[in-house]
Amino acid sequence: MKITITENQYSQLVREQSKVSDLKDKINKAALKKLGVSWGKLQGLISRLKSPTEKDFEFLTNLSLKQLKAVLNLVPEKNLNNVPDLYPIPTLPKKINSCYGKRWGRMHSGVDLDTNRLKSNQPLMAACSGVVVSATESGDCGGFIKIKCNSDYEVGYCHLRVVNESLYNLRVPKGFPIGVSGGGEGDPGAGNSMGPHLHYIIWQGGKKVNPINVMDGGHTIPAGGSENRNGKFCNPNPLKQ
Repeated sequence: MKITITENQYSQLVREQSKVSDLKDKINKAALKKLGVSWGKLQGLISRLKSPTEKDFEFLTNLSLKQLKAVLNLVPEKNLNNVPDLYPIPTLPKKINSCYGKRWGRMHSGVDLDTNRLKSNQPLMAACSGVVVSATESGDCGGFIKIKCNSDYEVGYCHLRVVNESLYNLRVPKGFPIGVSGGGEGDPGAGNSMGPHLHYIIWQGGKKVNPINVMDGGHTIPAGGSENRNGKFCNPNPLKQ
């Protein structure tokens, strides 16, 4: 059954929804103030999802676990597409230093994304919405974060200089700042890396897959190195040559 309303009735509905929204904001603002969390900084973070700044990451890393949980409860999920298609470095031109495939006689099971000109505290971001299932500052690939997306995908970030370990076991939205890349030799969190880059891994159904086949525009990202390439781009099917 089709229901029609007058223009006055529609205006009244909009006003009522606005009042409800304002009331929710007042309640949330009061709750955060009680926890010692800045409402203004939270609103700034929300407005910059998918392009977080150094100040956003500093704001998050200074929060207690209780404060962080409260903040995450108020960050909206703007994108219900849970494919990890976001390029995880928001401020640099897209560039791959080393492709997915066999390298030096062994499997290179991710792509190395260029971070040479990345600012020292510019955060990486979650390429999908999901739960942080690993967040550690040490390991075979140094500082490491892994996110179980709200789908059959998972994403991993290696050679991180700074890891927000408080995010472990918490649900983060797509575009959320999660850590700071490093990778320079001797850099904290570099692991076995010899130069600045992000080793980026994607799993689908528990198996590692070529990230360029998942990332938005992945086939058109310029690639350096000499292995597994078609011209100046990575080969999307390097194991089928």
